[in-house]
Amino acid sequence: MRVYFVSPSLTGRGGVESVLLRLDPLWDDLGQEVVYLCMGPGTADPEWDAPLRPRVRYFAGPYAPPPRTRHGVVEITLALGRVLGRLPRPDALVALSPWMVGVTRMAAAVYGAPPPLVVGWYHVTLGIFPEGERELVRHADAHLAISSGVRDEVARLHPGAPQALVYNPVAAAGRLVPRPRDRATFLYMGRLDVRQKRLDRLLRAASRLDRDRFRLRIFGAPALEEQGQEASLRRLAEELGVAPAVEWMGWRSDPWAEVDEATALVLTSDWEGFSVVLAEALAHGVPVIASDCPVGPRDIVVPGENGYLFPPQDEGELARLMAGAAEGTLPLPAGEACVRSVERFRPEAVARRIADALEAWTLLL
Repeated sequence: MRVYFVSPSLTGRGGVESVLLRLDPLWDDLGQEVVYLCMGPGTADPEWDAPLRPRVRYFAGPYAPPPRTRHGVVEITLALGRVLGRLPRPDALVALSPWMVGVTRMAAAVYGAPPPLVVGWYHVTLGIFPEGERELVRHADAHLAISSGVRDEVARLHPGAPQALVYNPVAAAGRLVPRPRDRATFLYMGRLDVRQKRLDRLLRAASRLDRDRFRLRIFGAPALEEQGQEASLRRLAEELGVAPAVEWMGWRSDPWAEVDEATALVLTSDWEGFSVVLAEALAHGVPVIASDCPVGPRDIVVPGENGYLFPPQDEGELARLMAGAAEGTLPLPAGEACVRSVERFRPEAVARRIADALEAWTLLL
C-alpha cells in the first residue's frame, strides 16, 4: 500500500517529529510504501528528518504559520500539487492538520477522479483552531485519532465519518529511573511556554512547597517566536522565591539520558493532543502528575495506578499533590506498574493500527 503523509511546517523539535521518527522503521515490514511530504526543513533542528530520507519531499518554504489568505492557500495547494504530480498515485494521503486536510483534498485533484483516500491525523485538540479551520476536517474521508478526546471532537465536527483510535507511539525505555532517597525530584519536559504548557502554573505551585524538600528539573526551550520566554520564567521563579530549587536544563535531544532519579513528572498544560511525554515518563517507571486538560492525559493517566490528575486551573490541588509526593504521604505506584500501563502505546502496536485502518478504508470507501 502506498501512503503519503502530508505535514504542515515543523520546527524539528515537536511531538509530530517524534511520532514520525518512531513509526518510520516499521512501515516496510507492514507493507507500506511511505513518502513524507513536508512544507520545509525544520527551523529549530533542520536535521531532525535525516533518518527519514530519502522518503522526504519538501514542497514549500521553511517554518511558517498556516496561510490565512486565499492567495496563501492557493500557493501552498499548487506547490503540493506539483510534488504530487511527480509521484506515483498513492492509495492514501494522510494530512497532519485540519487546514492541511483542505489543502490536500484540493491538491489531490492532480490524480483525477476518483481521488485517493484523504485521511486526517490531528496531533493536538481541535479546540485551539479557529472555527473555519476546524471545519476543514469534513473534507477528509476518514480520521486517525491519537486520543479518545480528539476522536470525540472529530465526531462532533464530522458525524458518521470513519475513525480509528490509534494513539501515539512510545518506545520501551529499557531502564527504570530510580526514586530519590532524600529530597524529591520533579521533572518538567516540554516547551518553555505559558500559553499552552503553563509553566508559570508549575512554578507557582512549586513555590507553595518547602523548597528544601524538592528540586524541579526543567528540560526544554522556548518556541522560536518566543525567545524571551525563558528569561521571563526565570524572573518569575526568582519573584516566587522558588529559584534555588529549580534547575534549567535547556533543550536536549534525549533528556531521559540525563535523568538519574525522579519522583514524578509534572504536566501543567491547558490543552494537549496526546502528551507523549507522559507516556515516556511512565515507560521509564516514573509516575506522573498531570492536568486533566483537553485532550489526551485521561487516556494515559489512571489516578492512583500510574499517577494523578488535577483540574487544569487548580494550582492548590497541584501543589497538594506535589507536596504529598515530596513528603511521602501521597502513594506513588511502583515503576513496574507504570511501565505496564503504557504497553498499548508501543510503536509496533500503533503502526499496526494505522496500517490496518488505512487498508480497510481503501477497500470500503
